Amino acid sequence: MEKTRALVRKITKGDFKQGLSYCIGQKMRTPAGEIEVVDIVIDTEWQQTYGKIRYNVYVEVDNMIRIWKSFPEHDVTLEYDLSIEGLKKW
Repeated sequence: MEKTRALVRKITKGDFKQGLSYCIGQKMRTPAGEIEVVDIVIDTEWQQTYGKIRYNVYVEVDNMIRIWKSFPEHDVTLEYDLSIEGLKKW
């Protein structure tokens, strides 16, 4: 699967104020141990196959990066990373 950086900093499933949010750098405890969200990207393979957008949340667990959750494009709110170097000024 090709992984395309979407410049997404945070994804919220459901209502923006009361939904479930995952942010790059966020650490959580799970039954498997502590995990950290390391990336949120568009699943290009899903998009090519089904013609729809899906966002994948990747985490680091036990020094390995793996997919943790996927969200279809509907009913999600995205926050983008505005600290990217090289952005043009208006």
